[in-house]
Amino acid sequence: MPADVALVSFDDPDSGDLLTPGMTALARHDRELGELGGRLILDALSGERKATEPAEVRVPLELVVRGTCGCIHRPESP
Repeated sequence: MPADVALVSFDDPDSGDLLTPGMTALARHDRELGELGGRLILDALSGERKATEPAEVRVPLELVVRGTCGCIHRPESP
């Protein structure tokens, strides 16, 4: 890697930057997801929305670029 295969992980594991090359990842925002989920529950309990009404929630991901995607240019060794 990354000459033959590109690798991107979902959830950006803590060890992603400890690997050689570092693992490129899509980082989730767990706190934001929890806050949105809590808000949906509270809205349903208070009657602001029906508990059976589907909700679409989109939380942006963050691309953490490291070496496994082949995007980072590294100088060739002599």
